[in-house]
Amino acid sequence: MFVVLFIVLIVGMGLLIEWRTMQFRCLTLVASDIQLCQPGDKRE
Repeated sequence: MFVVLFIVLIVGMGLLIEWRTMQFRCLTLVASDIQLCQPGDKRE
């Protein structure tokens, strides 16, 4: 039981770090006037 919780915790942390990294990349791209993180949002 504890092993399963441990694995879920590690996977959750990994996804959280990856999501924050993606968010940082999106912010960097937007700052560079390249909005790739929102493909559905057309540039006006």
